[in-house]
Amino acid sequence: MATYTFRKSVLKKPETYTATDGGLDYTFDGISHATCPYQNIKSVRLIYFPTRLKTNNYICEITLNVPKDLKIKIPSISYVSFGEFEDEATSYSQFVKKLTNHISRANPSCKFYAGKPIWKFIIENILVLLFLAFLFWLLSAFSTAVSGIVVLRIFIVGLSLYYIIKAYTINLPKEFHPLAIPEKLLPS
Repeated sequence: MATYTFRKSVLKKPETYTATDGGLDYTFDGISHATCPYQNIKSVRLIYFPTRLKTNNYICEITLNVPKDLKIKIPSISYVSFGEFEDEATSYSQFVKKLTNHISRANPSCKFYAGKPIWKFIIENILVLLFLAFLFWLLSAFSTAVSGIVVLRIFIVGLSLYYIIKAYTINLPKEFHPLAIPEKLLPS
């Protein structure tokens, strides 16, 4: 049995998920409690989703059959206070490993995906490349006036490329075996 608790935002109460032999137990607001049998899980998707304040944010997205295609999103980062998030990498990784193990034993028809759906992956990467090209052009247009901007341009593009390449390699759509989750799909 593995338990994982997190808080998504200031407006949400902590949520607790427990991978048991009978199914996925979850509690919202400390009041509402439910159990989802593993047979009702259609797919599990592991995604890397960095943001400005949460650069090590991974999400376990569980799609249920009942109700139709309901999605549960479990992040590896927990809200603490305004602008402050706690990285729960260790407990999140242990929970996801136990959860995928339980699901694969109880529901062999469940699919396990790495990264985003292919259509989302392509659109996001095209938009990122367009934004970087625009940023590069914008900084180039003003770099003739101030030579220090050239250094700033290289720094900004270099920093952006690090997270873009990391997100690209992790979120490349593919299936994975639930008992051998690639290390890059879990936070470190």
